[in-house]
Amino acid sequence: MRRLMAVQALDGTMVTRLTAQSGGHELTLLVSPPKEKPTIVLCHGFPGYNRNDETAHALAALGYGTVLFRYRGVDGTPGTYSFRGNEADILAVVAATRAAGLDRHGLGLLGYSLGGYHASRLMALHPGLADFLVLMAPLTDFERLRQRLDAFMPGAFRALMSTGTDLLHGDPMDRIREAEAVTREEEPVTLGPGIRAPTLLLHGLHDAEVPIENSERLFEVLPGPAEIVRVAATHDFRGLGHRVAAEVDQFYQANVLTRYQ
Repeated sequence: MRRLMAVQALDGTMVTRLTAQSGGHELTLLVSPPKEKPTIVLCHGFPGYNRNDETAHALAALGYGTVLFRYRGVDGTPGTYSFRGNEADILAVVAATRAAGLDRHGLGLLGYSLGGYHASRLMALHPGLADFLVLMAPLTDFERLRQRLDAFMPGAFRALMSTGTDLLHGDPMDRIREAEAVTREEEPVTLGPGIRAPTLLLHGLHDAEVPIENSERLFEVLPGPAEIVRVAATHDFRGLGHRVAAEVDQFYQANVLTRYQ
């Protein structure tokens, strides 16, 4: 097992630090080891929507292991930010988590916002990547997002893709071209039937950034055990970490634990 180094998190709790190599870059993973429950890798959204810490803390309080990280090119992490780089990073983090033996009670993947886009795609393209999937306010259809934003204000989609320059390393035009090149065949709403793992979707009823129809349309095509929970929340789920953790725990007990016993 790789050596895990103890560090102190911002809230004063003790976590451990692990590294993963992805695309020639070193990613730092902050880990709360599991206590007889699965470890969950948390995949954050587009920088500015990378607030998974509250959810991770609440999950750890229930005995789940948690793994927090930043994609390459985000918040000082080495490398250049890109959507495909995000997905390579997630695969590398999952591999490092397994190599460290943190999956001994199972492994879950949690994707928030754009992280939900990546997590759902990867679960369809890499069966067995994780034992279950949790999606919080997931973006599942880039094309519809682009149409909705540009109908509201021409050029709004490009403007959104250009944000986060204070958090990101890379050329905003590269992100715009990457987002505009997404095809229907690559979208989670198309790949959804290939997601075989139990899947929990959580979406805010008052989400103005990623409308709840993103979760509802994906839910309709999921073939395996799936549940959608509509929460009185906006996009960021701020202050609802314990509610999210409780929903995850209930879903795990009902749909995952019995399946793998």
